[in-house]
Order: sequence, then C-alpha cells, then structure tokens
Amino acid sequence: MDNSKLNRRKLHKNIFKVLIATAVFYVGLFSFSKKVGEQISYIPETSIIPKVNTRGSLQEELQKENKENKDLSHLSIKEQLRQHLKHRAAEQKLALLQKIKEQKIDPYEEKIKDFCRKERHYCTLIDFNGMNIIKKQYLYLSMVKVIEDFIGRYQQFGQSIFDVLEKIDILNKKWSPRAYASWSVITVHGQSVSHHKEFFNLIGHEIGHIIDLGVIQWNSRIKDKNFTEFGKATFEKDDPSLEYYALSWVDEQTRKEDMNKLNFCSKYGMSNPFEDFAECHNLYLNHNKMFFALAKAYPILKKKYNFFANFYDGNYLFDDSRNFVTLKQDLEWRVWDTTRLDW
Repeated sequence: MDNSKLNRRKLHKNIFKVLIATAVFYVGLFSFSKKVGEQISYIPETSIIPKVNTRGSLQEELQKENKENKDLSHLSIKEQLRQHLKHRAAEQKLALLQKIKEQKIDPYEEKIKDFCRKERHYCTLIDFNGMNIIKKQYLYLSMVKVIEDFIGRYQQFGQSIFDVLEKIDILNKKWSPRAYASWSVITVHGQSVSHHKEFFNLIGHEIGHIIDLGVIQWNSRIKDKNFTEFGKATFEKDDPSLEYYALSWVDEQTRKEDMNKLNFCSKYGMSNPFEDFAECHNLYLNHNKMFFALAKAYPILKKKYNFFANFYDGNYLFDDSRNFVTLKQDLEWRVWDTTRLDW
C-alpha cells in the first residue's frame, strides 16, 4: 500500500475523532445546567432570619434551635452545614457548663495555670495569703503584669523595676489603710478593696512609692537633710525625687506657703511629699487626660506632669475621658484620693 493511501486513512480517522468529541461537548453543554439546577436549592427571598434571644437561657435557645432546625431542606448544603456546626457548638457549650456546675470547677483555675506557665515571675511576685477567690487572683495577676511591664518598658532612668520590686502581699483582711509600700514591698488588704479597678489604681499609687524610694537612686555620697524618712537622711543630694519634692515642699512635713490644693493632684497628695509623688504618679499613669488638663492650667502641676512624662518618655496607660469631663467643668475640683477614681 502506497504512502498516499495511508495518509488519507489517518486523516479520515482524525476527522472522525474530532466529530465524536464535538458531539460529546454539545451534549454535555446542554445538559450541564439542568444537572446543577437539580442539585442546588436557593434560599427563598421571603425567608425570615431568626432574631437572637438575649434574655433566654442557653437551654431555651437550644430548644428553639431544635424546632427551627427540623426542616433545613430549603437551605443550601453549605448553609445546612453551617447551621449544624452552630447547633453542635451550642450543645458542647451547654455540656461544659453543666460539667462545671456538677464538679464545681472554677474556669479561672485553668487561666491561672496557663498564666503562671507563661509568666512565672508574677506568680512568685504576688502572695495571696488566704485570698482564695480565683477570679480575683487572675485579675490581680494580670493587672500587676500590665503596670510592671509598662514601667519596665518605658522608664528612662533609675534602677530596673524588676530588680527593685520584691513582693506584693495581698492579705485576706479588711484594714485601713487599704495598702502601703516600702521601697521594695507592697502590701494590700484584700477585703478592703471593693473592685478590680480600685485595685488597679492602688497598685498605680503604691508602685509610685516604689519608684520614688527604690527605683530612683542616685550616686552622691552627701545626704539631703530636708527630706528624710522618719528623721533619717536617706536621699542623695542629686536624687531627682528631691527636685519633685521641692516644687511644693520645704521638707517632708512642711508645704510651701503659697501651696494650696490647686497645686496638687488630689487632696490626699497634700499630706506629705511622698503621697504627693504617688498620687500624681497614679494620675499620670491611669488618668492622664485629667492630669494633662491640670498641667495646662497650673504651672506647678505642669512641672509635676513633665517629671513623669520625662520618666516614661511621654508614654502612659489610660486617658480616662470619663473623669476628664467632670474636671473640665471645674478645674479647681480635686478628688480626695486618685485611687477612688472610676473610669
């Protein structure tokens, strides 16, 4: 057989294959939309979206969902799957709550364990001494971490807060004062603290004493005789805290003659230079917008504000716009104690 016949035969076979493929394509083309239409159902435009019941119990919500989920045939497969997973998650949550109720498991126990695995420093820093409310323990640990981490990150001079602050003792007692501090230890009477925001303010105040007496240490061998601790000269002549004290005080017991409440962050801050320092420290840290407004109005408070702004390189924790509104109406208003401020 010559080559021309072979070539014609191959050509005929190729043309036949093309015709078969073309026929299959068109058959599939005209039947494809019909198959898709049979498999997928669309959500009717008139379907009602169920409202969330914010007042009912989880059990009531599940019962309601059971009724609503009996017929899901009008939903797409994807939506049916989503509804199923949502319902299953609610059942699992209910089962967990029931287990906690039966076994009296405090969910904050696991949170504290996880916290202490990651932040061992704070779990050794704080002693709860019989205060066994697990939720409070977790909140207090978290709050101390926020404040000490902030100080450690932004303080511009002095000893490291992590080296100076040795212990925070939270006693299961109701006592006055609610808290006090030495140069390295803070003590809090836990039953005297009514709210976790109050605790946050108290730590902001007491850690101000730690910064004043322990963190800010200088090098001069000459001790200042005007500002003492219980009559004992302990402050170096070049200690920056002395510059702060001298803004309003002659010594640790005597205010300057022209110093009235308008030159202080609170009425309690008028007690002595150490409380003056701690009160303004808390106001700067946790109620900065208030302090900034006072600083713009009163030159002495401007210098006190700038002292802390220099120490923290202009950074702070909270604005507290809520109390700023009250202060804005009367710049002469002073709270008795900044640790009582809510925000």
